[in-house]
This record gives sequence, structure tokens and C-alpha cells, in this order.
Amino acid sequence: MDSSCGGSLGSYSGKSSEDGGCGCRSLDERKRKRTISNRESARRSRMRKRKHTEDLTNLVGQLTAENVRIAQRLGSTTRLYLDMEAENSVLRAQVAGLINQLESLNGIIDYVNSTNVFWGRREMDYGSMNCDMWDGLYVNQQPMMANVGILM
Repeated sequence: MDSSCGGSLGSYSGKSSEDGGCGCRSLDERKRKRTISNRESARRSRMRKRKHTEDLTNLVGQLTAENVRIAQRLGSTTRLYLDMEAENSVLRAQVAGLINQLESLNGIIDYVNSTNVFWGRREMDYGSMNCDMWDGLYVNQQPMMANVGILM
């Protein structure tokens, strides 16, 4: 530090009206106080920066842990989704098979109902017996419904 008067503070003349001479002592005192103030300000700034860095580091740790938890939940949910999708595919195939079966059975019933040869009331003569061979036969003409128990 330059201790001579009139040096680095610009247009300051170094003269003080109170002491009538060189104001070097008060100038040195101001420089010293300013230097101390600057050092204290820099120290506070470094402390704020260090605390901010620590806070950010803690936040990174929390976010990383949360990211891991979310990734695990996503993996678990994805597995469940794939399992459900596979089960749905099986059920869709079973439903398609049952629909085909039902349509086939309904077609058979329609054919049988429309043909008088099988379902018409034919009386047969077996010697002296006169009997109706289809009297005891009952045909349900309602559409078939799939039973939920069959699928399980």
C-alpha cells in the first residue's frame, strides 16, 4: 500500500483543514477500513456461495433419490401394464373363440329350426303304435350366453 499523500485516490489533495498539514493519517485509516470492509464483504460472499453450493448439492441428492424412486415405480407400472396387456390379449382371443362358437351353435339352431325334417311333428307308425318321436325334445331357441366361470 502506498502511504504517501496524493497517490491513488484521484483528486484528493491530501490537505485537511483541521490538522493544517498532510491528511495522510486519515487517508491511511480510510484505506485500512475500506480494505477490512472489502475483505469482510468477500468473506460473506464466499460463505453465501459455499452455502448456495451446499444447498444445490443437497438438492441434487434429493432429486437423484426421487428420480430413482420414480424410475422404480415406472418399471413396476410398466411390468403391470405388460402383464395386463398380455392377459387382455388372452381374454380377447377367448372372447373371439367363444363368439365363433356361439355363432356356430346359433347357426346350427337356426338350421335345425328352419328344417321341418328334423323338428316337424312327424308321426311314425310302428305297427299298431301311433307315436310322436319328437314329443319329449325341447329346443331352447334363446341365444347362448357365455358363462364367466368358463373363462377362469
